[in-house]
Amino acid sequence: MRKVTLQAETLVEAGVPRKFWPLCPDTYFGSETALKQTIQYIRRFDRVVKEASGLGLVLHGDPHTCKTFLGTHVVKCLLARGKNCYYASLHDLGLQYLGKGKTEHQLRDLFGSHVDLVFIDDVEQTPHKSEANALYRVL
Repeated sequence: MRKVTLQAETLVEAGVPRKFWPLCPDTYFGSETALKQTIQYIRRFDRVVKEASGLGLVLHGDPHTCKTFLGTHVVKCLLARGKNCYYASLHDLGLQYLGKGKTEHQLRDLFGSHVDLVFIDDVEQTPHKSEANALYRVL
């Protein structure tokens, strides 16, 4: 699989952390099975979303097992295909939006009227359960 190259502005707007910009499958050191399944998800994205009404992808595992690497790779590949995608940590979403008195309806509007994929990272690291519960209701 080739490296995905995007303009910095696109990656910033999508919220992709800078340290993940240059990474590609050639630099991946995690589970080969997880990488293959992630690539398969990317290849089948349009069909999966259409046939399964927006079926998502859940990456789980121990800390430092390259889940964020894979998630940001999905975001970058879909951005390169013209999809509207975003990266955010659950904690940052909670602090920036739920912590400022935003309603769940306003949070739904956060990413615009049309979004193809939102990769929410670090769900297990959210210190306030109310943040996670509120975002789960939105999603």
